[in-house]
Amino acid sequence: MASTDGISQAEEDNMNYFLQFRGLPGQVYVLSVVRFLINLGSCVAAFSALLFSDVLGCSEMTTAVLLFAIAAANALGTAGELSGPEQAEPLGGIKALRKNTWNLLRATPPIYVFVLGMVFLTMCYQMVSYILPLQLSADFGPRAASEYTGLIWTVNAGTVVLATPVILRYAKRGNQLKNTAIAAVLYTIGFGAYIWIRSVPLYFAAVIVWTTGEILITTGAGAFIARYSPVTHIARFQGLYEIARSTGRAFGPPVFGLMLYVLTYRQAWMVVAAACLIAGAVMYRTYRMIFIKGEPAHEQS
Repeated sequence: MASTDGISQAEEDNMNYFLQFRGLPGQVYVLSVVRFLINLGSCVAAFSALLFSDVLGCSEMTTAVLLFAIAAANALGTAGELSGPEQAEPLGGIKALRKNTWNLLRATPPIYVFVLGMVFLTMCYQMVSYILPLQLSADFGPRAASEYTGLIWTVNAGTVVLATPVILRYAKRGNQLKNTAIAAVLYTIGFGAYIWIRSVPLYFAAVIVWTTGEILITTGAGAFIARYSPVTHIARFQGLYEIARSTGRAFGPPVFGLMLYVLTYRQAWMVVAAACLIAGAVMYRTYRMIFIKGEPAHEQS
């Protein structure tokens, strides 16, 4: 599967692995060599596929061996070069690589609270594609609901395109945990509006509100996790963000679907709004406790 920047998922995983050694001497050199070898391997593979089918496997094997050799040299050869403050924080030796990811996550409150909050916020976000079409169908009929649902996602996409540069200018100056708490409030307002609105224009106005929250979350999540993750577990903590979102996508529809046995659509939105508000309150409280009263552990320079 290709990633959004035009490289394959395997190549992206390889680069994320090397980013775990951020801050070690020679990292820029190593990453540049890795990128060169990836491109060289692609060229050799394409050429050999046309002329010598047996060479294809040899070229890929050679590239893999070189990648592993560079990784081993970077991890083992440069770890002993660290001295002073750099030696205490980044790796603590290669033993840091063996620490349990979940234990490190619990010891890193900003990431821990952010990941848990993303589970609940993603669960609530899924209701846009689940409860909202049903509510539109009940209010305006199946045919109109189909048209309005498509228009809702058009407004969502248009808001992302037009508003992201403006929101990014503000978001990059603030802490991502605080920005996510604000996004949760915007979710509360946008999703909570579906409790009472009945006119079509207000349905679309609410889309702009919760889409703004969506932009606040997605634009800074990766940088926030990279900054406050232990240097030995940056890629793994980035993966936890995707796990949190996938968990929310998996459990959102079943949980709220069961609620629809006893709740109306508008009552379900009350539960969604309350869940977003609680998640936002917890995130903001964590932000005040950590970033106002003291800096968190594992912050990277």
